[in-house]
Amino acid sequence: MVAKPLIIAVGAVVAQDSKLLLVQRGKEPGAGTWAPPGGKVEPGETLEQAVARELFEETGLVGLPTSPAGWVEVESSSARYLIIDYFVNLDAASSPFTSVIAGDDASDAHWFELSSVSALPLADGVAEFFERIGLISPTK
Repeated sequence: MVAKPLIIAVGAVVAQDSKLLLVQRGKEPGAGTWAPPGGKVEPGETLEQAVARELFEETGLVGLPTSPAGWVEVESSSARYLIIDYFVNLDAASSPFTSVIAGDDASDAHWFELSSVSALPLADGVAEFFERIGLISPTK
């Protein structure tokens, strides 16, 4: 049995004014599901640099990663992913009322009311992660 490669990735948890920023994944793993903006860490990048870059590439928003929110480990048919999520503060020009434009490998980007997030088709591990950090209530 050949071990699957471990890929280090990041996510941007942007919650503001009872809204949460999510992107719809345009590619596998999890194409069509919703997740925090994020992606693979590029060679030479810090985790914080990768979070800021991915947030901008996938939504057009500028933000500052402030602290780690936690992590999620998921597996696809070809790799294992360790996704380290950071809480992000948006710059003063960005808010939940700022329109977001999906870019890079995101097919859509949207601000959701926190109360509606658990009803969305979320990427593997995302609902449990949001429950763990207190963004959404545990599902029954």
